[in-house]
Amino acid sequence: MESIASVPILKVETDKHPKEMYRVAFTTMWDMFSFYGMKALLIAYIVTQLRLGQSMGYAVLGTYAALVFGFNFFGGIVADKFLGTRKAIIWGGYLQITGHLILAIPSDMPFFAGLALVATGAGFRNGPSGSFVGSFYSNDKSRKKDNGYAIYYMVFNLGAALGGLICGYLGQNINWHLGFGAACIFMIIGQAQFVAGINNSHGAPPDIKKLKQKFFINLLNLESLIYLLSLVVVALVTLLLQFPGAMNLIMLPLTIVAFVYVIIVSFKFSIEERWKLFAAMTICLVTSLFWAFYEQIGGSLSLFSLHNVNLNVGAAKLSGLSINSFTPSAWLVILTPISIIFWKWLDGKNANPRSYIKLMLSFMFMSFCFLLLWFGSFLNKNSGMLPVSYLIAAYLLMEMGEICIGPVVYSLVSKLAPKEIASTVMGIMFLSISLGEYLSGKLGAFMTVPEGISNPIEMMPYFSSIFLKIGIGALLISLLIITLIPILRKWMQEVK
Repeated sequence: MESIASVPILKVETDKHPKEMYRVAFTTMWDMFSFYGMKALLIAYIVTQLRLGQSMGYAVLGTYAALVFGFNFFGGIVADKFLGTRKAIIWGGYLQITGHLILAIPSDMPFFAGLALVATGAGFRNGPSGSFVGSFYSNDKSRKKDNGYAIYYMVFNLGAALGGLICGYLGQNINWHLGFGAACIFMIIGQAQFVAGINNSHGAPPDIKKLKQKFFINLLNLESLIYLLSLVVVALVTLLLQFPGAMNLIMLPLTIVAFVYVIIVSFKFSIEERWKLFAAMTICLVTSLFWAFYEQIGGSLSLFSLHNVNLNVGAAKLSGLSINSFTPSAWLVILTPISIIFWKWLDGKNANPRSYIKLMLSFMFMSFCFLLLWFGSFLNKNSGMLPVSYLIAAYLLMEMGEICIGPVVYSLVSKLAPKEIASTVMGIMFLSISLGEYLSGKLGAFMTVPEGISNPIEMMPYFSSIFLKIGIGALLISLLIITLIPILRKWMQEVK
């Protein structure tokens, strides 16, 4: 594997970045290997192996993915107020490693418990990791922080690409549980290098004495209680994943409560900081729609690639699950260093667009992606098989959209959030992704193919009609963002 430091076009720029940023980035890389490796297999496994049906598959996928990102809001609060960033990330790693070990067991019985451990562990890691990166830069080095987040984003998407490729291939072609368990080895490596490479001076608890103080007949301290309660959460999530319909009663209230919480907390800060917080929350809410479209990769597009994509390239036949999961992240790894140079070049000409313009562009590229899939499906409706080149080209457009939103939003939220609640606000960002993941499952359900239909020609219309609607919807959202620009410009103030 080529390390980030060996990429020539990044060397001069990245040599000056804090070494801790790279250590957090490579830890997160294996987290993303885990998440996207799992997503490459999840819906296909539920449908073909557990035989729970497509509707249940979409529901479990949407619930699992929503929890992975939604728990980051609570993980951020726990990190900010109690454990500190370092302890939160380490504890989350232990939970995820245990989950992958369970998923590697060749039995379907503990499947949902393994998923629950991975999802709960992610809540302690992703949000705090994102805010941790920003803590290594001072706010007066805005462009350096942007580039740091871009590198961070590229490194963890390398993990996403490898996870989709390796786990997708192992699961589909060798053994499903081997595919699910493959991430465990890399998670252990990531955990070891984080524990050894990030010392206690970084991300320390806000009040170590309070955290260690004994209570309950001197049997427990606050830190131990947090760990025990997280295991209770694992048990509840295990149950929830088996009855994912309950998520309909949880997701919207959870989002509302989280946003109301931040609004209430915002009144502890100055009016300028409050406007910035409102800008961050507005942008996060809009981006949830982007992720609802984007995460069709692990849902409807995963099934589409299995049934309606011609995967023959010359004499070789590609693995549908692998190519579908690998291609988006691979494009992102290629595009990220190009974007760093491009944004820097525009900076030199004082022409680098502000974040809300990039947000608008992201939805335009997403629109072009799905319109291309629809057009390709229309041209090939008589065979019911879309050439794989269309899928690869569509993912290029999708990732051009993500380049305009992904690393930009990470950096933007870091700049807009007061330091005292940085992990919490980063958790809001992940909660918006969680909402997008939940909505993606609902959206994918519209592409459910009735049982008994297996002919690709008959299956194609169920996918292509929704491709067209997503393409038009994404375009309309980009126009809506234009109307929000005056408000965002006022709220963001000097932050670009």
